[in-house]
Amino acid sequence: MTWFRVAVQRGDLAGAMAEVDALRPLGLGPALGLAVLLAEARDPRADRAAARWLARLALERPGVGTAQLRVGLRAFDAVTTDRAGGRAQLAQLAAAHGVEGVEMLLRCAERHGRPTDGEGPSG
Repeated sequence: MTWFRVAVQRGDLAGAMAEVDALRPLGLGPALGLAVLLAEARDPRADRAAARWLARLALERPGVGTAQLRVGLRAFDAVTTDRAGGRAQLAQLAAAHGVEGVEMLLRCAERHGRPTDGEGPSG
């Protein structure tokens, strides 16, 4: 597990941002993780990140239509009030369209920061 994935699972925007350059080019899975963290933090970049991710999903995955994009928009809005529910909706949407690495969204630990319980990166 990479530090980036751990940071996304823990809701650690600063930690994820510190690791994002190592992931370039950013695939759809990590890009979703970053967009979710920005939304959860109510960061000024959140709306653009969500829109960019949804646009990439529509362009890179055949079969994604406006109905799925609406689901995605609602899910991004939900992460600010229902963190686990919004993450689960986005993970489900992404997984349904073959986006890899979305399992990192499903763990929503309350603590922030680097792992302290033996969950350090293994790769």
